[in-house]
Formats: sequence, structure tokens, C-alpha cells
Amino acid sequence: MLNQIDPHFIRVRTFIPQPDTALFEAMREGRYQSPSPETILTETKVLLEGLCVTSQFLSDHVSNLLPLDGKLPEEREEMLRMIDDALERLKKDTQARAEMELRRHLTNL
Repeated sequence: MLNQIDPHFIRVRTFIPQPDTALFEAMREGRYQSPSPETILTETKVLLEGLCVTSQFLSDHVSNLLPLDGKLPEEREEMLRMIDDALERLKKDTQARAEMELRRHLTNL
């Protein structure tokens, strides 16, 4: 759909279940688990790789694990490199994982 529309900008947000919703209650009860940082970053990577647009791509919300801001297609490779670097940090650095997990949970306050 985004490739067909070719919007001026694409802004992504990581889904955060909101209080007083069924999914939020399921999360509190342990019946729903938010995706891992690896899953979230990989989803963003797959999206970027599949876009054939001339759009500004933004991942600039507190819910996002990685701030991305670039023009497509010109800055796609730089944004993909940032995602790959973050995925590598997650493999090697437990502190990086803890920081990303904390950032995710801060959006639920």
C-alpha cells in the first residue's frame, strides 16, 4: 500500500497496549507478551527493505527503540545499517538489551 501511495512521509510507531483495553489486561495477566526488541527492529528493517518510495521515513516516537530519520531511497542503507548495528548490540551487550526493554516499558507509564 505504501509503495502504491508513495506518501510524503512515513512515520512508524511501536504498538503499545493502552490501559483499559482487552490487550492491556491480557498483558497484565501474562496472556499477551510484547514482541522482543529483535522482533521490533527486524519488522522495521523488513519494512524499509520493501519500500520503493520517495518518502521521508521517521521513527521518532518514544515508543520506538531506535530513532530513524531519512529520505528514501537515498538514506535507506544508512538506516538499515543503524538497525543492523542495534541488532548486533543486542546480541553482545546485556546493558543495551536492558536499556531497550526499559525504554519500551516507560511508554506504559
